[in-house]
Amino acid sequence: MPNLDQTKSTGLVTLPCAFVGALFGGVLALGAAQFQLVVLAGLALGGTVTALVATYIAAGSARLPIDEQAFS
Repeated sequence: MPNLDQTKSTGLVTLPCAFVGALFGGVLALGAAQFQLVVLAGLALGGTVTALVATYIAAGSARLPIDEQAFS
């Protein structure tokens, strides 16, 4: 379950740092929370795109040529 582990790590490490960093930068708490959600969505989207591309590449390498005589 790597996806659950990544979400757990993101919630414990990356997002509080982004939230606190935005607060120290002078953003209001609501704006910092919105920033935190944007960071989480960006990480989730990046992971999803990476998984899809890796799956597409891996699936293409396992294809074998069709034996025409076996189906006739």
